[in-house]
Amino acid sequence: MATASITGGILSLELRPWDVVMAVHGSLNIPLEHITGATSGPAPPIPWFIPFKLIGASIPGVKAAGTFYSPDHGIVFYDYGAGRDCLILELQHETYKQVVIEIDPPQTAAAAAAQVTEALAKR
Repeated sequence: MATASITGGILSLELRPWDVVMAVHGSLNIPLEHITGATSGPAPPIPWFIPFKLIGASIPGVKAAGTFYSPDHGIVFYDYGAGRDCLILELQHETYKQVVIEIDPPQTAAAAAAQVTEALAKR
């Protein structure tokens, strides 16, 4: 889970300490110019084999956190629990082509996606 904020043209996704450990990754800072789309929606099912975990943790049906390879998107970053709404970012010029991340309450994934979409429209 993470909190999302935008400062100075950078989207910051601040991971919880336990998620940092599970994902083997610190927080993400993504320039708005590299974001091609932001939506919210239900977390994809946590698979047994595909996408392939490169580094991080995957407990099928429970939690995905870390770097994965997806045949549809290439290298992606996941940090979400099963059955949760997530912020879904499509990226360019970044290592990750997609980020799917659960947002900490009281903020919602829909509100975070709207915030990113609004910021993208202003640039």
